[in-house]
Amino acid sequence: MANRIFTCITSLAVAFAAAFLPSVVSAQADASEQNVLEEIIVTATKRAENIQDVSVAISAITAKDIESAGLTRVEEMTTLVPNFTYAQTTTKKITALVIRGMSSSGGIGNDPNIGVYIDGVYIGRDSGFNSGLMDIERVEVLKGPQGTLFGRNSTTGALNITTRKPSEDGYVEIIGSVGDLDYTRVGATASGAFSDKVMGKLTVSKTDRDGYLDNTFGGTANVVDNLFARGQLFFAPTDKLAITLSADYSKDEGNGNNYVAAAPDEPKNFDRVVNIPELGFEDRDIDGISATVEYAMDNGYEFTSITASRSIDEHSLVDGDYSPLELSVFEDDRDQSQFSQEFRIASPASDEFKWVAGFYYFNQDFTSVQDVVNGRDTLFAFGGAFVDPFFFSLIGSGQNPTDFGLPLDSTFIVSNADIETDSYAAFVSGSYYFSDRWAVTAGLRYTKDEKDFAFTQNSDPLSQQFGFGVIDCADPAFGCGTSRDDSETTPQVSLEFRPTEDILTYLKYSEGFNAGGFNANINSGTTPLSFGPESVKSYELGFKSQLVDNTVRLNAAAFYMDYDDKQESFFLAAAGGFIQTNAGSARSKGVEVEITALPMDGLELFGSVGYTDSTYTDFGDNTGNQLANAPEWQWNVGGQYVWPVSDTLEMTARADVFYQDDRFLGADNDPFFIFEETTLVNLRVGLGSAEGNWSVTAWSRNLFDDDAIAQIFGGSSFFIPSYNYSPNTPRTYGLDFRYSF
Repeated sequence: MANRIFTCITSLAVAFAAAFLPSVVSAQADASEQNVLEEIIVTATKRAENIQDVSVAISAITAKDIESAGLTRVEEMTTLVPNFTYAQTTTKKITALVIRGMSSSGGIGNDPNIGVYIDGVYIGRDSGFNSGLMDIERVEVLKGPQGTLFGRNSTTGALNITTRKPSEDGYVEIIGSVGDLDYTRVGATASGAFSDKVMGKLTVSKTDRDGYLDNTFGGTANVVDNLFARGQLFFAPTDKLAITLSADYSKDEGNGNNYVAAAPDEPKNFDRVVNIPELGFEDRDIDGISATVEYAMDNGYEFTSITASRSIDEHSLVDGDYSPLELSVFEDDRDQSQFSQEFRIASPASDEFKWVAGFYYFNQDFTSVQDVVNGRDTLFAFGGAFVDPFFFSLIGSGQNPTDFGLPLDSTFIVSNADIETDSYAAFVSGSYYFSDRWAVTAGLRYTKDEKDFAFTQNSDPLSQQFGFGVIDCADPAFGCGTSRDDSETTPQVSLEFRPTEDILTYLKYSEGFNAGGFNANINSGTTPLSFGPESVKSYELGFKSQLVDNTVRLNAAAFYMDYDDKQESFFLAAAGGFIQTNAGSARSKGVEVEITALPMDGLELFGSVGYTDSTYTDFGDNTGNQLANAPEWQWNVGGQYVWPVSDTLEMTARADVFYQDDRFLGADNDPFFIFEETTLVNLRVGLGSAEGNWSVTAWSRNLFDDDAIAQIFGGSSFFIPSYNYSPNTPRTYGLDFRYSF
C-alpha cells in the first residue's frame, strides 16, 4: 500500500512539475532579476510558522489570493483547493463542505465534522460557515483529522480563518461592485491608532443581488441581501501583554431555499425557472464577541486565552412542495447560542524541542421549532389515494376538501427540540528535532461531550395515522433517550525528514472523533431520535518543496482514512430535510497535488488536482457504494499576469478553470439523484495604479454558463410524487472597484 501511494503521489508531482518547470527554468536563464514566492505564515500548529515547515496538509488562501480571484464567500474557495468541495445549496441553513470525500452537514441536530474557526473561535453550526471574505488575512484549509490541536468535531478537517488585525499605520479601504442580476456590493475598512498602546479597526459591507431563478408568479427566487460589520480593538498595555477585543454582526434577509419542482417522469429543466405562488422568506442573524489575551513570560513561554460568545438566529417560511399546488408550507425557526473558553501555554521555540498544551470548554444551546401545514391539495391527493380516485380531479381546483366529505381542509405537524451541549477537552502536542533533517511530532487530546435533549411533537389525527404521532420525551414512556455522554482520546504522531533545506517529507498518523447527537427534525415515527459518535483513523504521506530558487512551490499528499460508525445524512421528505444516522464503516483514500510557479516577471501560474476514492465498507445494502457528495476527481488551473502600461498604471489579467466530477446525493447511489459534473471558467481583467492603491476590474464567473444540476433531492409532498432541483448559479459579470489611502 505504501509503495503504491508513494508511486501515485510521485507520478502526479512529476507530471505537474513537467508542465510548469521548463518555462520557469527557461525564463530564469534569461532574466537578470526574478521574483520569488512570498512566504506564507500559518497558525495550524497554534504557532506562527512557514506553511512549508508544517507537517500538515494545508492549502492557504491569502488576502492577496482573495482579492486577485475576486472571492467573496468561503464556499468560493473550493475552486482553488484540491479535495475541498462545496455542494451548492439555495439555503443559508446549510453549508455543505466536503474534505477528502467526507461531508460536513446532516440533520439539524448534529454537529458538523469539519471544524471552522474564526480567529481561534469555533463556529458551532454549519449555517454560520458561509460568511463573507472581506477583511480576511488568510484562510487555512487543513485536511484530515485535526483531533489534537483543534479537536472539536474536526474529524474530516478544519478551516482556520484569520482576520486582519488593527494597524498602527492608519488606512482606509473602500470597495464596490456592480453586476448583472442587479448585483451590488459596497464596503469599507478603516484602521488606525488611538495612542501608542491602542489601535482599532472597523469593517462594514452591504451585498444585494436578485435571485437567479425566475418565478412565473413574479420576482426571482433565492435573492441575496446581506449586511455585515466587524469591529476590533487592540490593546498593548505592556511590551509583554496584548489584548484583542472583537465583535461582529451579520444579517441576511431574502427568499432562499427555493427549488424547481418536477414530476418523476418530467425531464429536468435547465431554464432556471420556478413556479411558486409565494416564495416565502429566509432570514438569518449572526453575532459574536471575543477577547484574546496573549502574554509573553520572561522565560520565553507564551500564554493565550480566547473567550468567546456567539449566536445564530434563523427563521424561514417556504412553500414546501415548490409548486403552484396547495400541498405544504414549511416554517422553521432555529436559535443557537454558544460560549467557549480556551487556555493555552506554549514553550519557547527552541532548536530541539517545543510544545503547546491547553484546556478547552464549549457550551451550546440549540432550539428548533418546525411547523408543517399540509393544504387542501394534499387532502385531495390523500382522498384520491385512499378514498376515491375522483378526488384527484379536484387537485388545484381551490375548493375545500370538507365540502366533498373529507375530514379536514388541512393538517399540521409541529415539533419543538432543545439540545444542550457541554464539551471539555485537554490537549498537548510537542515536536523534537533529532537533527537538521529528522524530527518527530506527537500529540494527544481527551474530549468529553455531554448532551441533553428535549423533544415534543404534536399533530392532527390524520397525520398521526401516517406515523407523525404525539411525542413528549419528558415522558419516560416514549423511551426517547434524552441524554448521552461521549468521550474519546485522539492521538497524532508524525515523522519528518528533510532531504534538503527546501524539501520536507513526512509520514503522519492521526485520529479524529465526533460526538453523537440527536435528530431534531419532525419525526415520522421511523426516524431514530439519537445517533452515535463517529471516529476516524488517518494515514498520510506528504511532500512539500520550494524549488528553482524559490520560484516554484510544489506540495503533495497521499492519504488513507478509515471511518468507524461514520455519521451519515440522508434526505427524508417527511422530516422536512436531512436527518442523521450511523453507517457501519467507510474509507476514503486518494492524493492531492498543488503547484504555484513564477516563470517570468509579472506572471504567476497555479494549479491543483485532487483524487478521492471513497466507499462504504459496511452499510447494509449500500456497502461498496461511493460515499454521498464525494466527487472522485477535482482540479483547477489558472494564471495571472501583471504588466505595466505606463510609469503609474498596470494591467492585470487572470483566468481560472475549475472541474469537479459528478457525485451522488445519497448512499444508495441512485443514478437519478446525482450532482452533475461541472466545469467553471472565471475571468478577470483590471487596470490599477502601480502603487496598488486603486483598481478597476471587469469580471465574469461561470463564463460559459455551465448549467449542471448543483442540488437535487426527493419530493417533499406526502401523497404526490415529485423531485426538486436547482442548476448552477448562471454566468454572472460585473465590475469591481477598490480604493485605499
